[in-house]
Amino acid sequence: MQTNVIYQEDCIEGMKKLPDNSVDLIITDPPYMISQAGKKISRKSLSSKSWKRDMDIRLDFGKWDNFESEADFFKFTESWFSECARVLKPKGWIYIFFDKQKIGYFDLFLSKKYGIKGRTVFAWLKSNPVPSFRKVNWLSAFRICMGW
Repeated sequence: MQTNVIYQEDCIEGMKKLPDNSVDLIITDPPYMISQAGKKISRKSLSSKSWKRDMDIRLDFGKWDNFESEADFFKFTESWFSECARVLKPKGWIYIFFDKQKIGYFDLFLSKKYGIKGRTVFAWLKSNPVPSFRKVNWLSAFRICMGW
């Protein structure tokens, strides 16, 4: 008897193969649409010796996080969330790690549209967060995870 199987494929296409109400737990860390194509932060001119490096920090995280428009991003997000809602068992859980600026989209729009009630919010405290090189904001040392 096979109880656990891992598939390496497009998430939406893979979920379409699953029957309705068949999954107990979904954990996802989807694209955030926070990449900045072609942009870098130079570490060569930083005054702090501990942060100074010859290598730049790329702000383009990859093709998977780049979208033509915000509308395309939200269309993609709803497409995978609707499949999650379809395959999730009535008492199942979805844990979604997400960008703090967009997490309200799930709670205010998608969860209501697909009849999934938000249950909790987790904060994952990072022991080694990405430093704030520009020193214009607080250091983000946590990740938000919503549980539905």
